[in-house]
This record gives sequence, C-alpha cells and structure tokens, in this order.
Amino acid sequence: MTLPTFPTVDLAEPINWMVTGFTGLVSSNAGLVVGAGLAMALLPMAIRKIKGFAKSAVK
Repeated sequence: MTLPTFPTVDLAEPINWMVTGFTGLVSSNAGLVVGAGLAMALLPMAIRKIKGFAKSAVK
C-alpha cells in the first residue's frame, strides 16, 4: 500500500510578489513613514507642553 501523493504548491512567486510590493511601498513612502514615526514619538511631549501652557494661562 502506498500513500497518496499530494500536489505541490509553489509559493515562491506570490511570496516574491508580496515582498517586492511591500519593499516598494516602504521605500517610496520612506519620508512619510519616518515623519509619522517622529510625530507619534513627539506627540506625548507636545500634549504635556500644551497642558502646561493651559495651566499657566488659568493662573
């Protein structure tokens, strides 16, 4: 008795397509990605500054 053979699926083409697409998306929007990262990193500091200005203005 022999075990049945399953058809092989070649995923190299779709994986290569996804990697190429992701790399192209990131590289073409690198400035936008870096800018968004900086904005998210600086947002808590900006909120603290605004709260400080608001407290000093109320006094």
